[in-house]
Order: sequence, then structure tokens, then C-alpha cells
Amino acid sequence: MSSNTIFRKASLDRVSSPDQLNDYIKISRPGVWLILGTVIVLLVGVCVWGVFGILTTTQGVVIVVEEGKALCYVTPEEAKNLVSGMEVRVEGSTGSIASVPSRPVKITDRFDEYTLYLGGLKTGDWVVAVNVDISIPEGVYTGEIVLETISPISFVLN
Repeated sequence: MSSNTIFRKASLDRVSSPDQLNDYIKISRPGVWLILGTVIVLLVGVCVWGVFGILTTTQGVVIVVEEGKALCYVTPEEAKNLVSGMEVRVEGSTGSIASVPSRPVKITDRFDEYTLYLGGLKTGDWVVAVNVDISIPEGVYTGEIVLETISPISFVLN
């Protein structure tokens, strides 16, 4: 065997043949271009979502509306994260927290059982009755308070 046999003889003959110098060289198949195009579209979609998308951190609450006044009941630990002006969402309606009292109240027998059930509360628990400014009919609702809103691109830039 020769010491310079890195390439096969047939390959060397094909490359050095003058009549094949102008032939089309097939670099990749259409399937590869399809996969590449799909990956590019996905990357562009992720970039657009990263710039214009929104991620929210929410807290589920029970909201009771009686006599035109809306109150949501949260534990004292959860109330520490709430401030006036935070967004409240209930069944397609949006409102805001009007005020967060500093003193909790004890749940007594006068609380509606359905409210206790929805909130996962029981008689004897301590809760903070947060005032909510929202226009919805009287009743008991489950809703959410938006604690934080962040753009996904901020994870990359920070």
C-alpha cells in the first residue's frame, strides 16, 4: 500500500476529471432545508415572544361582593405581598386593590360556608379582608391578584 492513500482513488479521479468541473455539486437535500427553516421560524417566534410576551405571577383569592363592596380574604402572610393598586382579575373583569388593612380578622360562624370552601379557610383562621375596587354583581367569586408582571427578555438582559 502506498503511504499517501488518505482518499480513495475513485474520489480523486472524480475531482481531477476536467469534464466534471462544471457539474452541479449537491450540498444538501430539501429535507435539510425544511428542518433548517422550521428551526429558524421557531427561533424567531421565541424571540418575538421574549420581547412582546408577558409572564405574570398571580395569587388565587376568594372575592365576596355584598352591598356594592368587594372584599377578598387572604392569609396575613399573603397580605404582606399586597399593595394598593395591584390588578385583580375576576371572571373577565379587571379591578384593583383599594386598600390592604394591617390588622387581620378572625373567621367566625357568620362567614358564608361557600366562601370558606372556595378559599380553603375554616372557622378560627385569621384572614385579612382586602378591599377591592371592581364592578361585578353581588356574589362569591374566585379570582386572582397579579403580584408581578415581567417580560421574558428581562431574564436574558439581567
